[in-house]
Amino acid sequence: MGPDSGKHADVDIVLARELHRILIKFIGLHHQKFLCAYRAGASCGIRLKKNQEKLISFLYCEGQTTPSELSKKLDLEKGGVTTLLDSLEEIGFIARMDAPGDRRKTLVVLTGQGKAHMEKVMTEQQEILLNILKQLKRSEVEDLIENLRRATEIIERL
Repeated sequence: MGPDSGKHADVDIVLARELHRILIKFIGLHHQKFLCAYRAGASCGIRLKKNQEKLISFLYCEGQTTPSELSKKLDLEKGGVTTLLDSLEEIGFIARMDAPGDRRKTLVVLTGQGKAHMEKVMTEQQEILLNILKQLKRSEVEDLIENLRRATEIIERL
């Protein structure tokens, strides 16, 4: 046990189970309500595979990173990330470069072509999202955004 082992003794297995259940349900709903709608409505030129889309979406939102970080953040095997990077580099969406100050480390970045593609995709997805959210009141969407922001802040601290 670490130095903080007794710090939050009021957190128990019942809470852990409930969080686990909610996270699984959330992932399924996110896929069903949003990701499937995005794929169904996609019309932005090159049709990428799901993991290619995940990878360049992550780079677009988070910026440059290493292949190892992509593997961790996207829950993909390192070899799978290498294959994805090769395919995205081949179509001109990403580039690999040496990290400044550490030539042993490789950074992955979106190219201008990759950024332009993602800007089209993001605009299209925001329009799809807008149509989905029209089913809700403005106050419900504001609550959803605030709750997701807060949940993200808490999870980042873990």
